[in-house]
Amino acid sequence: MLMAIECSGICGGVALLEEERLVGCVNFTSSTLHSQRLLPSLEWLLARTGRRIQDVRAVGVSKGPGSFTGLRVGMSMAKGIALAQGIPIVGICSLEALALRAAAYTRLKL
Repeated sequence: MLMAIECSGICGGVALLEEERLVGCVNFTSSTLHSQRLLPSLEWLLARTGRRIQDVRAVGVSKGPGSFTGLRVGMSMAKGIALAQGIPIVGICSLEALALRAAAYTRLKL
């Protein structure tokens, strides 16, 4: 299972994916409280989906552009989980992710 973490802007969140299928996600809006909302959101999501942190095989995290503090919060959590579980961590450019999703949604060729 892949965990994805986004904290680069006002909206933040965490998602779980298995075999390219969304298992669940939690989104929140807070320009200054990512550090208070991210971990409880992950805990709720794991409980809601019946998954465990040990089920995560890789962590993807937004690397910006975006809020410096928000990025640090997301990257710190991602790095902590990856180090504790001995799993890979991948930085993802927020703008590239948006462009790829928009292209898939509109069927544009990039």
